[in-house]
Amino acid sequence: PAAVRTIRIWHVDDSREIRQLLAEMLNNQAGLVCERQFASAKAAIRALKTAPVAPDVLLLDLNLGQECGLDALKPMRAICPSLRILMLTTFSDLMAELHALEDGATGFLLKSYTLQEIVGLIKLAIDNPTAPQLFPLASASTGFRAQKDSRKPKSPAPRTRREAGMLGLLGSLWGWRRRTVFE
Repeated sequence: PAAVRTIRIWHVDDSREIRQLLAEMLNNQAGLVCERQFASAKAAIRALKTAPVAPDVLLLDLNLGQECGLDALKPMRAICPSLRILMLTTFSDLMAELHALEDGATGFLLKSYTLQEIVGLIKLAIDNPTAPQLFPLASASTGFRAQKDSRKPKSPAPRTRREAGMLGLLGSLWGWRRRTVFE
């Protein structure tokens, strides 16, 4: 039998809780390992420059507080042209998705996707050698719905009611109890 390849993942998100939750969930999936997590794109770029082995996939939050994930795409792509970069965000934004794809993102995922959808799209990004624009505007199979409002997202305040609600939603979508999400 052929050996199962492990997909190495790095995750960039300014929310520590989301980084920890997604890393734990991905690490519980066969063939996936979330090796590193970063609170900023700048930290991830520094790590890419010095890493002996680059990750296979980098999950990059669109709205990183004081940074915009879109601004990190070209520097990341320059350091590692074969890196599959999946934008990960709370809400769909048609203009941001188009800019992301133009600047080298492989795809665009919503944090509200189920764990199985996220895992499936990570594997699709690896298995499809035609990236970038692997699944432009996310994926038709995930029920993507574009919003009419294409304004750039505003930076959320840390630990807002919305963030708490999103963490609860992510946890419930991924089968976690509310207490586990907020521990």
